[in-house]
Amino acid sequence: MRGNQNRFASPLALASATQYLIIANLVVFGLELLNPGYSLFENFGLVPYKVVYQGAIWQLVTSLFLHGGIWHIGFNLLALWFFGPPVERVWGMKRFFVYYFVCGIGANLITILIALTWVPEMMYGVSIGASGAIYGVLLAFGMLFPEQPVYLYFLVPIKAKYFVLLAAAIAFFAEIGNLEPGINNWAHLGGLLFGLVYLKGRSWLRKLSGRLGG
Repeated sequence: MRGNQNRFASPLALASATQYLIIANLVVFGLELLNPGYSLFENFGLVPYKVVYQGAIWQLVTSLFLHGGIWHIGFNLLALWFFGPPVERVWGMKRFFVYYFVCGIGANLITILIALTWVPEMMYGVSIGASGAIYGVLLAFGMLFPEQPVYLYFLVPIKAKYFVLLAAAIAFFAEIGNLEPGINNWAHLGGLLFGLVYLKGRSWLRKLSGRLGG
């Protein structure tokens, strides 16, 4: 009984990483509204040129908490609220935090790589949002609960494992076909890629070492 009392002793005590992330995003969005200029985006959004040539490595993290409007942050936080808690209950707070930032930072690294090697105009553009990390969380949900139905557009039920594949396909073809100008689908794919490597990398290495050793 004493342990339960201690757990709820402080009204500021939060229960999960998902709650911390949602509140942090809302606080930063509030700062954006108070400062409607673009200084926050330019200094803390991801600008590949500044990261590579000016050492602004903090942008790899800070850009994850910036959003371009109510629909942008609303969609991301709604997805985090739906898919984050089940994953976190399985993994625990610490692992969920690590995974979230691995996917988010990984998504930004993919953006920089694409800018350096393929789309040079992206070097000076500003990328913001938690979408890369959110796509990583979606991947984890699909792998942990593959048969769980997810309601596409809140109407059409689809198994989580297929929903992840559909989300990846949409992001890929939208980027290749330039169907969604202004949306960095490379970041979405980067979050999925780094999430997959995080979740499957060890097993892949074990299989590879076994084949090489055998």
